[in-house]
Amino acid sequence: MSTRAMEFPIGNTMTSFNIVFPCYNVAHYIDACLDSIAASCEKDYQVFCVDDCSTDNTFDILKHRQKQDSRIVVRQNEKIR
Repeated sequence: MSTRAMEFPIGNTMTSFNIVFPCYNVAHYIDACLDSIAASCEKDYQVFCVDDCSTDNTFDILKHRQKQDSRIVVRQNEKIR
């Protein structure tokens, strides 16, 4: 079994804080969640979204949101953990 850690590029600047958001079949809620974070928080943050092999279109939505907002970083597990 691999114990390889998932890597998330932080970039060249420090952020005030980071949010780690595990995701599994949350396609109906993910946009509202990310919108809420953006409306509630300072602008200096990053959201790390880890999709755990969702069977709905959660990962597609996350990838779309990542293209719109550089503060969103998306990864997908290779298998359910």
